[in-house]
Amino acid sequence: MKKKKGFTLIELIASITILIILFTFGSLSLNYYKNLNEDIKLDNFFVSLKHMLAEGKAIAIDEDIGLRVAFDNTNKKVILQKGIFNMGFIDMPYYIYVVSNPKISISSNGQLKSQTTTLNNTKDNKKYYIKIRAGVDYVKIES
Repeated sequence: MKKKKGFTLIELIASITILIILFTFGSLSLNYYKNLNEDIKLDNFFVSLKHMLAEGKAIAIDEDIGLRVAFDNTNKKVILQKGIFNMGFIDMPYYIYVVSNPKISISSNGQLKSQTTTLNNTKDNKKYYIKIRAGVDYVKIES
């Protein structure tokens, strides 16, 4: 009697089922980590923005000049400007754009102009508000 070589139909179905289950869990976790990565990039952007404002205030006091922080929707950058010269920049996430008040002024004594700048997140349709209250150096970013 000859022995048949190969797999039975039940073995093949079981193997395919296990592979489908593994692929499903893998793709779910991949989406989770992509979303987590985007959230981290957004948080990093806001921390960098606060740092840029603090650095701009220190430079304005040291050099006794007025500065501004400008949001550039076209190039996706936030730029620290001294007159017509760019002193530094940070990259904006590709899905963020400025809706209102694209420039934040820093006076020569280091005070920020009181205003609210609105950013729109096209990825999940959230709005972020950068609220600045003069005199107390209060910068709050909320959604």
